[in-house]
Amino acid sequence: MEVSDNVPVKETAKTSNGPLLIFGQGPVIDKATRVIPQEGLNTPGDEDINFWSKNQVLAAAELYKRGQVPEIIVMGGQTGGEQYKSEAELIKQDLITSGVPENVVTTEEKSPDTIANLIDMINIRDEQGVGDKEKYQILGSPYHISRIQILMRLFRIPFNHVFSSDEMLRFVARDNKVDASSWDTELLTEIEKRLDSSSDLYYRKKRGLEKRDYADRLIFDNILIRELLEYPESWLGRVADITNLTRQNEILEQVDKLWPEILQKFGINKELDSPEEIKVKLSQIKKIPLSQEKIQEWIEQNKTIGWPKEVEARLNVLIQERN
Repeated sequence: MEVSDNVPVKETAKTSNGPLLIFGQGPVIDKATRVIPQEGLNTPGDEDINFWSKNQVLAAAELYKRGQVPEIIVMGGQTGGEQYKSEAELIKQDLITSGVPENVVTTEEKSPDTIANLIDMINIRDEQGVGDKEKYQILGSPYHISRIQILMRLFRIPFNHVFSSDEMLRFVARDNKVDASSWDTELLTEIEKRLDSSSDLYYRKKRGLEKRDYADRLIFDNILIRELLEYPESWLGRVADITNLTRQNEILEQVDKLWPEILQKFGINKELDSPEEIKVKLSQIKKIPLSQEKIQEWIEQNKTIGWPKEVEARLNVLIQERN
């Protein structure tokens, strides 16, 4: 599915919905090889986004044209190298080509990963005085959308509408058609091939980093979600980067409920420590990456016994709290 150069800008209905957040599905890749550009070996201007990000472009453009979103915030840094455009800028360019007016799209171009996406975005919105007045909408790739929601809840960022890019495109392919015989069968077939976790034939035909199949991406995100809920120290140190002290305190109150005594483990006392002292102590918490042995153990557990009960319980608390 290529983005058309001749899509007309459409007027959209006014909406009270909040901004739509788009998370880059990086890294930035070279157009020809579809691998990460090596600095100094490729010419700036030859960089591109992968097809998962392009699907998000198409889905976001449809949501805008249908009057669902008043503003689009695109997040993603220069993950191909400092001399290349950021994920956010490349996605923005494709959004404009797809019919979204440039003044509707804002970018956050510093962050290298999903947690940094959220922190940098909400710090900007808090600085503008609107961070606590908005309920955001989320657009993500189908394998990524669950982790995005967990992170939004952990960082106390309110949201309501959640869209999977491929489910949105599936809806578009079937929308406004008299019967199944007039559906966009080419698009529907493409989606089914992408999301078929039982076969990697579709991905074998891809190049570079796009060979990584949907099933593998699901497994990886499942591990990252479990890490968030089982080892809060994997992300807790980054709360120090939250500039809004009220938001930071809300995050820590939730941490206290979900992981009793974890703050004490790192010498943090919310009642006695000043905000500056808390920030310093948080910044000293360093993430210890999961070992390959632990990752493999979790993969096997997911196939058999599933997550530990206490981890599932924390997940349920976050879900119930939003509901």
